[in-house]
Amino acid sequence: MVAQAAALVPWAWGINGFCAVIGTAVAVLLGMACGGTAMLVRATLCDGIALVVMLPQTTPLPVEE
Repeated sequence: MVAQAAALVPWAWGINGFCAVIGTAVAVLLGMACGGTAMLVRATLCDGIALVVMLPQTTPLPVEE
C-alpha cells in the first residue's frame, strides 16, 4: 500500500500545480466580473468547505522512520 501511495505523489504535485495556475487566472477573471468582496466571500466558503472535508480524514499508512 505504501508503494502505491508513493507512486501517486508526483501526480498529486502535478494536479496541485495545475490547479494553482488555473485557479489564479479564474480568480482574477471572476474578481473583475463580480467584484472583490464577492470573490473574498467565495474564497472563504471554498476554504471552509475544504476544512470540513479535511478534518475527518486519517492516514491509514504507516509512518516510516
